[in-house]
Amino acid sequence: MPKYDELQASAFRLRPDGLQRLNGNFWTLTFPRTWIDPILDLLQSTDARRKSVPIAPLNRAMRALVPDVTAVDRGVGNRKHSGDWLYSTSPIPVNGLFPILHAWLRTVVDPKHTDQAAQLWAALPKKELDWRQVRAAEIGWLNGHDIAADTPAATERIASLPRSVLTLVPETLTAELLRRADRPAEFPVGFRRCPTQDGRGVEMISWPPLEANDRQGRRWPYSYRVRLTVQTVPYQPEPVLHASIGLRRWCPRPPFTGKRSVNVYLLSKLPWISGLPRSRSFRVAPMRWRRSADRRGLGWHKELHYLFDNIPFDNITIDPAKLADDPLAYIGTGDPDVGAAIVYGTRAGYDHYVGAGVPARDRERIRTWIEHTLADLMEPLAGLQPVPITLPAIEPPSTKEIRDRLWKATGGRPLTVEIHWDTEPVRDAVTHAVIHDLGLEPDGGTPSDSGTVWSADPLLVTIRQQKIGALASPLEVDDSIRDVQMRKRRAARPRKDEVVATLGTTQDTVAFVELRNRDAFSATPGTDPKAALRIGFAESGRLTQFITPSATPTGGKKRQQANDEPGDRAASSWRDLRRQLAGSVRPVRAEVNKLALPHPVDSMAVYMLRRNATDHTWARRHQLPVAVWTSSDSADVWARTIGCREWLPYPDLLRELATGRAFKLPELSTRQLCGFVRDEVITSARPDRPTLLLTWTQNLRLDWEDLQNSKAVIDRLAIDGTEINDLAPQIRHVMVRTRDGDETPEVYGQNEERIGLPSGLFRYPNSSRVFGSIAQKPGSAKNHASPMGTRADHIVDDDGRLMLDTKRPTFNPQFLQLTVAVLPDGDDPTIWAAMAHAQRRLSDTYTATLRLPWPLHLAMKATEYAIPDLEDDADEDSGADDSASLDEESDEP
Repeated sequence: MPKYDELQASAFRLRPDGLQRLNGNFWTLTFPRTWIDPILDLLQSTDARRKSVPIAPLNRAMRALVPDVTAVDRGVGNRKHSGDWLYSTSPIPVNGLFPILHAWLRTVVDPKHTDQAAQLWAALPKKELDWRQVRAAEIGWLNGHDIAADTPAATERIASLPRSVLTLVPETLTAELLRRADRPAEFPVGFRRCPTQDGRGVEMISWPPLEANDRQGRRWPYSYRVRLTVQTVPYQPEPVLHASIGLRRWCPRPPFTGKRSVNVYLLSKLPWISGLPRSRSFRVAPMRWRRSADRRGLGWHKELHYLFDNIPFDNITIDPAKLADDPLAYIGTGDPDVGAAIVYGTRAGYDHYVGAGVPARDRERIRTWIEHTLADLMEPLAGLQPVPITLPAIEPPSTKEIRDRLWKATGGRPLTVEIHWDTEPVRDAVTHAVIHDLGLEPDGGTPSDSGTVWSADPLLVTIRQQKIGALASPLEVDDSIRDVQMRKRRAARPRKDEVVATLGTTQDTVAFVELRNRDAFSATPGTDPKAALRIGFAESGRLTQFITPSATPTGGKKRQQANDEPGDRAASSWRDLRRQLAGSVRPVRAEVNKLALPHPVDSMAVYMLRRNATDHTWARRHQLPVAVWTSSDSADVWARTIGCREWLPYPDLLRELATGRAFKLPELSTRQLCGFVRDEVITSARPDRPTLLLTWTQNLRLDWEDLQNSKAVIDRLAIDGTEINDLAPQIRHVMVRTRDGDETPEVYGQNEERIGLPSGLFRYPNSSRVFGSIAQKPGSAKNHASPMGTRADHIVDDDGRLMLDTKRPTFNPQFLQLTVAVLPDGDDPTIWAAMAHAQRRLSDTYTATLRLPWPLHLAMKATEYAIPDLEDDADEDSGADDSASLDEESDEP
């Protein structure tokens, strides 16, 4: 394996006074605060529950229609928001925005009140809608060279960072980058700006698209995507700039996404509305399949469909009907300033020929372009040095160990494994996986009325096979029920009751359920029975693992892969089902070579169950905290949530979540969360041993504000004003941060000969508390594209081999940031970072590295029971960025 002395990050530090040397201007447009109350009053006249102005449809319209708006801030419709809304490098004429605002107001009110909306629009003070100019020298860059890292002063410096810097700094640097050089050296195409979907940072898309051709000569277009964001790092006084580099694959034929939306990138130099400027930048609009009187095709999605009917357009150069019939119609037209492309998503109804992700070589090439072009303005982050430890080899558990653990998990009672099958290959593969894992004799079972029974010391196990039948049929949905969760509850109830009536109640039973892929139910949202089955099986006392039928094989090699695939999936699915019942087979004792870790140690994780793990809306906080407790000297897993009088065995909590919380998560306040963490988690830590507290920053920080970088003080963590150090001095706290929102940098290794993907634990520059945990490449990614490959052009290596590789996906492990936040005097931060790093690997359940440390992983997996319909909401926007290539947990079902 190649050796890399350090880890390179696609991250930069701005040089002192760098922005002040630029001549560009910034502009921000504030959504008038005086508009909020009158608009909200009109909305509440028909919906008293409305707490904020629905700004999302207006933001979608702005991204679709207004050029050179680099970012659109979210939450502007909330009274508490500061009001900064649109960001741009040039002031867009406000009168050009009036038709959009007027149409939006008429669209979001009740149809009975459109006349009142028109009257309100006429009365709103338009003069308050005005651009505010902010010069670069006025913003500056918070240069923290006079502030030491890992100090409370560093946190204060982060807190003083102006919010506008997060958007305006990357916008200025992007404009300067494209002005100086619009592409890396010898790169085949240049880049153009486009708005971001989440309002964070600035994006660039390479255009025109590159193309790969399959054996039938069909075109498969794709572009590179670069996003620049400003991020902060715990206890570091200076923010950094992250460059995220990915792939945007475009649809070559219509995507069949049911009622779900797809994003369309629009390029038109001429403005669609009179008064708006010309532009070479992209705009983005969601579209969806719609049925008209004479045809079915793509049309504007969500409120845009109605909003656009009320806007007078001048120059629409993109025809949605034409684009729906032929998504390649506006690609390669010969006009560099007119184009449109539909973003490909994994739910398009077909596989894209071009593999997901960007090889490390291309990432390095684009990073170098940014570094050299803007060398006078910023410098690359110093390389991350490896911590000299390795993870020891772990022998998989024996079949006897597995049986012993399951026997203990059931309290010595017999275990029943049910297989509710639909296809024979899945039935046989699952049966074989269970028999093999438990070390049973395939022909040694005894038939009985309840199934086939094996007696294998010390476990008595029954395997029962039965056809899933009508239980797997689509649900009946009442579309007249407007409340989404109420509609789902009503649709699920009959099937849930049918499961209990058909199967009866039991204990110590785990069940496989074969169910068609969610795409099979996509024609009518809400008909997928998976959530109803999950709840029904839980009410009958069963834990469940779902598995989909095997794909239809095509061709010789693909046929062989398809024949092997059910067995691999079945084995992985069984391990996950085993995990639900028993946790790990052995105690999860974190161990590393060359560094002694404490033992015994308890680990606690707190996780917030919600539909979006790392975000939630301003108005509604339907969510529920879950805590998980593990020990290095016991394989038992304990868990609890609000309302539990005591810590429960993990499987009991899963069933409790499905039967008591599914479809009805509470609207939880910050005070309730803090009370739960303080009174039911922290104070229960055992005083006779150290306890590692793990929190996922992006998951909890909106409710537990002391986890935010602007408030996190080294060695001090408070919960609702009470410090953890006072409650439980034995607590060591590690904050975990993932790449969500590009908050951690992309990384790779580089030496004189090659670029690669090193793994291990690394130290963040100039910090004693921040580390990076990098996973090894999993076995499931062994046939993926080489890090030395490229998707961009025809280059050859030293041996004359072509490095262009467009078909295979790439593997790029994420940089999991581990911040050792709270330690008692004398403790070494490296020890606790190493412990969290080691807890990501658990060989007796998962063969690949986990995305999160084991206790956090268990807490996150509880979402499957608390929010069993989550997959219905996942990827609602099929234009979700597919640039994130395969990552950890790739073998997990």
